[in-house]
Amino acid sequence: VVRPNSTKEVSEIVALAEDAYGVHDHGDVSGDYLARYFPASVSEPARLHVAAKRYLCATDAEYTAVLSEASRYTLEKQGGPMSSAERREFEANPYHREGVRLRRWEDMAGKQRGTRSPDWSHFHPLLERLAGSQESSDRTSSTSRSRRGATTADSTG
Repeated sequence: VVRPNSTKEVSEIVALAEDAYGVHDHGDVSGDYLARYFPASVSEPARLHVAAKRYLCATDAEYTAVLSEASRYTLEKQGGPMSSAERREFEANPYHREGVRLRRWEDMAGKQRGTRSPDWSHFHPLLERLAGSQESSDRTSSTSRSRRGATTADSTG
């Protein structure tokens, strides 16, 4: 479900790479991709991936101290730690807490030596359910918009 649909789709993502460290603003790439299959509660924390790093670097000196060389490099390319105004704007986002939590989980998972992530089959049933709820939500929204449009047309008609 979440795997790229074709070699062309993977090529388009890879083509976005800005240098050897990849796509610096990859949060938008992943957020846009996930939004096609999942509700905002899944896609938006992923979209905030880069912003969450910038936020954590502005608010947590310990977080910044353990960044890898590559992460420090991309942090600068991404705008560096957030300013006070940027932090307020980030905190106003309804998914900012989940974005920070996701960022910390991913960072922690990447630093755990000797651990392995479960394979695709472990996650597939959950992803299918989430994608199905997005499709259901899309159908409900579409039906609601259709009903509102009909009501408006009837009342003005």
